[in-house]
Amino acid sequence: MTFPRSLSRRLSVTVAAAGAAALLLGGCSDDDSTPKEEASKSAQALCDSLGDLKEDTADLTTLDSDSTLDDIKDAREDIAEDLKDINNDAQGIGNAKTDAISNAYDDLKKAIDGLGGDTTASEAAQKIQPQVEQLNKAIVASQASVRC
Repeated sequence: MTFPRSLSRRLSVTVAAAGAAALLLGGCSDDDSTPKEEASKSAQALCDSLGDLKEDTADLTTLDSDSTLDDIKDAREDIAEDLKDINNDAQGIGNAKTDAISNAYDDLKKAIDGLGGDTTASEAAQKIQPQVEQLNKAIVASQASVRC
């Protein structure tokens, strides 16, 4: 069966348009996230990272006679890694209040780095307690701002 040339062209255009529509609609699946869903995922990732930071900061409050300065410095390094995650997760979340966390961490780092080699863990815990408390306050404020 042969079609007139104009009908054949119309049929080709219609088939091409239908194929293009199918491709476009196929790209729009339920797996695509809305901006609101993406913001929610970002906030959840930040909340998770803030929780990790809170746990690692708590390690500095549970020092005992078996703890060493190396344990304290290891905890400080864990906190530094958590802070990197927080800074990544907080991008695009304007109300995250992570600057206070960074400032509190800087003060804590200085206090830990300033501990002498002969400082016992219990002495170190007392010396860094104000900085640990300040970091905890900053974490709680950030968690509240993001509604963790």
